[in-house]
Amino acid sequence: MKRTEAVQAAADKAKHARQRASLAAQQAAERASQAAQQAAHQAADQAGPLLDRAREEALVLLERAKDEASPRLAEARRRAELAAAAARGEKPPRRWPWLVSAISLGMALGAAVASVVRAATQQQQARDAQTQEPLVRETQPRETQPREPYAQEQPQSPTGRTETGPDAATPGKAAEDRSTPLRRTPER
Repeated sequence: MKRTEAVQAAADKAKHARQRASLAAQQAAERASQAAQQAAHQAADQAGPLLDRAREEALVLLERAKDEASPRLAEARRRAELAAAAARGEKPPRRWPWLVSAISLGMALGAAVASVVRAATQQQQARDAQTQEPLVRETQPRETQPREPYAQEQPQSPTGRTETGPDAATPGKAAEDRSTPLRRTPER
């Protein structure tokens, strides 16, 4: 019997060990569940501001997308309406009368402004002419005497134009002198 008692004792020990293991597993599961709930609450507390910020950014992005898409959507609707009208055989609305009227209005306004500016300029010139002294003074007539030729005869180039003279040192005058031949005045 000793053997049956030993088997019985081992079976009882195994049963108690199994019960203890089951109890320990249940306690561990409860602790894990509590820890998971605490972690979830902590994560929710920590993620709350992050979620709010993400929600706000998503709203901003959504508004921006709506703003960008609304002109495109309106243009797509307009084109769809024009396409449907064309399919029904209707003529599309003309836009060039607006362009013609805008150009003609600009021309009329330009002409009006130009005439006002021109009149103001003429009035200013008339006022200036009244307030200023005459530019041309009456002078006594000068005695007209013929110019005497140069004291010395100047050498001439083969083309008949002078290369030296009082104006030859000035580049602009020299160019003018070369373009027109000099005439000699008869000696008296």
